[in-house]
Amino acid sequence: MKDIKLVVFDIDGTLLDAGKDRIEDSAVEAIHQLKANGIMVGVATGRSMDFIKAHVKEVLDCDYYVTINGHCTLNRHKEVIIQHPLEASSVTRLLALCESLNIPMGLKTAHQMVVLNDYQGFYDHYSQGFDVRHLLLDNTVEKDYYLKDKPALGIFLIATKANVEPFRNDFPEFKFIGAGSHGMDVFRADINKTKGIEEILNLVSLSWDNVIVVGDGDNDIEMMKKAALAIAMGNGTAACKAVADYVTGDVDAGGIAQALKHFELI
Repeated sequence: MKDIKLVVFDIDGTLLDAGKDRIEDSAVEAIHQLKANGIMVGVATGRSMDFIKAHVKEVLDCDYYVTINGHCTLNRHKEVIIQHPLEASSVTRLLALCESLNIPMGLKTAHQMVVLNDYQGFYDHYSQGFDVRHLLLDNTVEKDYYLKDKPALGIFLIATKANVEPFRNDFPEFKFIGAGSHGMDVFRADINKTKGIEEILNLVSLSWDNVIVVGDGDNDIEMMKKAALAIAMGNGTAACKAVADYVTGDVDAGGIAQALKHFELI
């Protein structure tokens, strides 16, 4: 067995099934046992810190959080230790385009989302049935939060791939990643989850040889390729499964516990 010191989990589709706000029981027990066995636990997600469900933070009690697809890394006390802001001028250009096309647009900061265009339209799609108004700051009048307060670390558009395709190439500095049927994450082209994990590994004097990554989506593939062992959820994409060392059960069918037992980590 490889010398595994850190297990990094994606959240949506890996720890949480769609529309759920709690990790299923067998995974909770497995993660507690993993930590009891001296293995560090981290998450790598596209979410901002305050959008990580409370139950996830409680169960994992992470040593580190790689959030906003690698643009923000926080310690176990939820304090920002590394961040990679978007260029303000690029945000301004995309905002002008979204205004002209009536595309709701929000910015991800370290702990919350700031809506710059069409607050109600953004809320209706982004909330997914949960009350998140306290996490969505309305900046649709001033539109200057990223210029005067905290930098933008990511962007979320209420748009389909078809909506974005005509102008994608006008923003080579950005990477556009589909998030659900009507969502689009926008990140710096040079930053991803892998970058965030590498920054953590440098902090704790470990290497990828000490890491297992568990994921389900195409945006997990790069970090899965780097890891000593890669686990894909049964509900994962075909591309994700193709790069995995092991394909486990679905997120809602004991897949986390199954995988950790398979590699004798618990």
